[in-house]
Amino acid sequence: MAVPSPAFLDESAYGQFTAWPTSRGWNSSTHLARINFGHGDENAYVKLIFTDAFPALANEAIGWQLAHACNIPAASRAAIMIGSAEFWRETLGSLPSGCPTTGDIPAWCIASCATLDQHTWINMDNDAAVTMLLKCPRGQQIAAFGTWLHHPDQHPGNLLRIGSNDWAIIDHELLFNGVLGNWRKPPARRDFSTPPFLLKHLDSLVARSRISHKVDSDIRSAMIHYASQHITAIGKAMPYLADVLEKVEPPATAKSVLPLIVDRAWNFWMPSTVNKLA
Repeated sequence: MAVPSPAFLDESAYGQFTAWPTSRGWNSSTHLARINFGHGDENAYVKLIFTDAFPALANEAIGWQLAHACNIPAASRAAIMIGSAEFWRETLGSLPSGCPTTGDIPAWCIASCATLDQHTWINMDNDAAVTMLLKCPRGQQIAAFGTWLHHPDQHPGNLLRIGSNDWAIIDHELLFNGVLGNWRKPPARRDFSTPPFLLKHLDSLVARSRISHKVDSDIRSAMIHYASQHITAIGKAMPYLADVLEKVEPPATAKSVLPLIVDRAWNFWMPSTVNKLA
């Protein structure tokens, strides 16, 4: 089965602004809108990508495409929309701080997922939420995925509750440590000092006796099991992912992340990583 690729759209695919979400995170441009991904207008989340410091747009595509390749629930459709600064200013009322005020600005768009009581999930005590996640198969698969792609921001707010013990994943801007682990840098200069969120939280839960050593061992074994599927997933996704990267990244860096993803997908990498002492 082919791995989906984001559509490339212009301003004409933007139907209308519909609402600001309850929480927009650090990117104040995040909003809900009606977007035509090629199948008629549908509800979507849209956010402007205006950071030059790290490859946020490429990271979003990497996370979304590899989630589909791993059969992890994610938005059914995604798109990269190019709009002028004037268009976005008129649509949103103002541009976020640090955003260019002239020229074209890309936006990452994803179709909305039908969720359960998301408010209750994201407002749970963080320990309780992460413990619930890590004790179920989907959560263990997501933890392996976030560790593979070194996701330091995979907190409960970026996990959409779509069923009993089932979640869809969103918001991949900070893969590979965001600014610190910018994969555009030569390998010797990449900084992975900030650990993946879920693996770090697992270490903390064990250290504070919130999770027993037996349960911890079971979770790590499950993560290794799910990681064994990553090399197959990257094999399926590679041609589609490489094509998108060549469109959104400068030629010199378009393929620089692919060896990093592949190296971390081999069977020895995850056991070595998750079995390290905190």
